[in-house]
Amino acid sequence: MTVLEEMNDQLAAENAELLQEVARLRGGGGSEATHQQPHSNVRATPSLVALAAREVVVSQKREILEDEEGAEEEAARARMEGSIAATEENLTLRIEIQELRQDIASLKAARQVADADAGAKGEAAAERVRQLQEQFDATRLEKISAETELHRLRSNWAPPEALQSEAAKVEAAKKELKAAKEDALRKANALSAAKSERALRSEAVQREAEAVSRLQVEVEGLREDIRKKDSQVARLKMQLEAASGRDGDEGSGGVGRPGSARPGGSGTDYPRMKQQLAEKEAAIAKMSSEAEAMAGEMEKAQANLGKVKRQLQQRTQEKDASIKALEEELRFAKDMLGRQLEEERAA
Repeated sequence: MTVLEEMNDQLAAENAELLQEVARLRGGGGSEATHQQPHSNVRATPSLVALAAREVVVSQKREILEDEEGAEEEAARARMEGSIAATEENLTLRIEIQELRQDIASLKAARQVADADAGAKGEAAAERVRQLQEQFDATRLEKISAETELHRLRSNWAPPEALQSEAAKVEAAKKELKAAKEDALRKANALSAAKSERALRSEAVQREAEAVSRLQVEVEGLREDIRKKDSQVARLKMQLEAASGRDGDEGSGGVGRPGSARPGGSGTDYPRMKQQLAEKEAAIAKMSSEAEAMAGEMEKAQANLGKVKRQLQQRTQEKDASIKALEEELRFAKDMLGRQLEEERAA
């Protein structure tokens, strides 16, 4: 159904309603007209005028509709749709403008409230600052007054003799405490030095013992070499004696039988074996002298080691005694310092 048809139906309905109203007003007689004539006359005149106006409007609308039927139907529809769209847009803009105005009014009211709150808070803060400044000024004046009174009391006050003697005792006790601390520190340092020296001497004794053990090993090696050389010399002597016996037999006119020579040499080996024997004896003599020298050094080293051990034991005993004495003195100093500190705290 088109818009024109809807408007035509609406106009027809309105025309029917107007006709019914006119018929009702014109045919309204009898008791209702008799009993309510003043009121109905009063209401009839405006109603008839309105009905006449509505008839005129309806007739005009009908004429307009009849004129716009046909070729102008589409143009009228477009104009009406444009008018409706413009009206809707105008209504939307008016609604938005109204909402914006309401928002602006709300913001203004909120700003006024915030300004009022800020003003109240600023006044309260200023009042608080003023009160704090007054309290600070009063406190500063009280402090100045108290300092002045304290200075006056100090300048006029003289300590009694009992307090002076007590102060002197306290100072003397402090000096004694300081001296005791220094003495305890010196003794602790001496104790540490004694322990270090003891450790060094123990290391020296250990090194001497290791050197003696090495010398003993070397002496045993030399003795073993000497025993080997002695056995070699004995074998060489036996060979030399055998060779000299054979030379004697040959010198007496006997001719050696083939195969009569002992294994291990002939008469021509005698000088060489004699030379080897001399060399071996010389080597043995040298090794014996070296062994005797090393044995003497070892005896000296053992004697020195025993002496060092005895000295170390004696010094260790002395150091132990001094360490015990230092520990006892240090314990006594600590006890004295503790008692003095307790007395000072109690005082």
